[in-house]
Amino acid sequence: MKAIKKLSFLAAAALIACPSGFTTLAADGTDGYRDVEPAAWYYEAVDWARVNGIIGGDGNVFDPQGEITRAETASMLYHWRADSEEKNVTVNENDGILIAYFSHTGNTRGVAGDIAGITGGDVFEIVPLEPYPEDYDAIAERSQAELDGGVLPEIAGSVENMDDYDTIILGFPIWYNDIPMIINTFIESYDLDGKTIAPFSTSGSDSISGALSTIEELCPEAEITEGLSIIGGEFDSAAELAARWIDEIGIMDGETPDTSAETRRLKITVDGNEIYAELEDNATVDSLLEMLPLTQSFEDYNSTEKISYLEEKPETENDREAYDPETGDLCLYEPWGNLCFFYGDAGASGGLVPIAHLESGIDEIAGIANGTDITIELA
Repeated sequence: MKAIKKLSFLAAAALIACPSGFTTLAADGTDGYRDVEPAAWYYEAVDWARVNGIIGGDGNVFDPQGEITRAETASMLYHWRADSEEKNVTVNENDGILIAYFSHTGNTRGVAGDIAGITGGDVFEIVPLEPYPEDYDAIAERSQAELDGGVLPEIAGSVENMDDYDTIILGFPIWYNDIPMIINTFIESYDLDGKTIAPFSTSGSDSISGALSTIEELCPEAEITEGLSIIGGEFDSAAELAARWIDEIGIMDGETPDTSAETRRLKITVDGNEIYAELEDNATVDSLLEMLPLTQSFEDYNSTEKISYLEEKPETENDREAYDPETGDLCLYEPWGNLCFFYGDAGASGGLVPIAHLESGIDEIAGIANGTDITIELA
């Protein structure tokens, strides 16, 4: 079969309108396009697309035979999906869990899909009524204006049965080290008191820490779990990271970790970027915390870890088993007295003591040059 390489605007309108039942939708009473005659076979489809904001013309000209570009096709499909409040809700098996997410580039959508597959929760895409522009400078200008002005963008669609959900898994990209303002809109649209909110984020370099603080402020009567950050090159392993996160926060068991006692975390600053790690509970960690904050120069070792030698060794327990580090672990290698960030498979060693596990930023650690300073402090 020969692939269709060109598509006209009128054909696109007809293809979208027909399965959508466009004949049942009333026009808005305004004049249509002057180059689309009412007698034309495609008139109703084009007018439906115009009225519902699916396809726009150039002023009052539609140019029905004009060729549609890939970008215009994507925009058309995007608007069509948001046309009905029901279109951005996917019902799955687990009635108690809702995965609600906003995605601009598609990264957050991919992670939300992974989480839906793991949890069986229902899915709601938070779609802006007025789509964000694709151009980077344009979206940066709009999102900054929304942030500065406290503007809450309208959402196309809503969750009609929010009372049915005990747990909201809330996903978003990190914008300006925080949640996008459309997430504020979502949160303020519902009574989330008493619910469990499990936030996850995607970003090229920023963690979820700042966003977590904002969500906690917006939802003081909800239980906020530890967040999940998917950063940069971690997207290929997002499903694995999400599965481990979901297991750790306990939402599949109907158990949410006690948030009254704060989890101890490290803040790790690399080239001005903040990465967070959850601390282990052992005597070596307690001893190391007394030495913080630390700024250490790290170098590569064996293409599996970044190491730095401490001036003073933390205390260690004599009776311990060999430890097999995972990618993302921060450990102490007791025989040499050095800290080590693992970004590759190094194998088990009796000299290793686990200190913390990175929540994100593994690729960033792996990519640092020899001699890069890293600051480690208690979060």
